[in-house]
Amino acid sequence: MSYRIEYLTETTDEGTVCHSMQSSCADLDSVEREAFANADMAKDRYGATGFQIRHMNAVDKVVAIAEFDD
Repeated sequence: MSYRIEYLTETTDEGTVCHSMQSSCADLDSVEREAFANADMAKDRYGATGFQIRHMNAVDKVVAIAEFDD
């Protein structure tokens, strides 16, 4: 399976992607851990407040959304 992590400046609007990266992980739980592991970088560099994960094999369907705790 293929997933893309999209960091967002506003988690209520999927159109606010400030940075994205392709995940090398094969399952959703691992992708979520990867997204949280890179949270500090996304916050510092891009002003991200959270992320969404897209399942690329499911016609770009958003399968998870999370906000960062401050």
